[in-house]
Amino acid sequence: MVQLCTATALVGVAAVIAEVAYLACVPMLMDRTRLVQAQSLLELRRRAHWQRVRSWPPGW
Repeated sequence: MVQLCTATALVGVAAVIAEVAYLACVPMLMDRTRLVQAQSLLELRRRAHWQRVRSWPPGW
């Protein structure tokens, strides 16, 4: 059980670091004129993903 909790915590921390790093790289990859559009699309995609996750039936 300790291994499961440790693995879950490590995966959660890695997911947070990856998401923050991904969003931090967007300004380096896009020029200033398209930056707002790129960040808007990322946010839209993230919200759409969470809408799908919340709509799954409990227990799945």
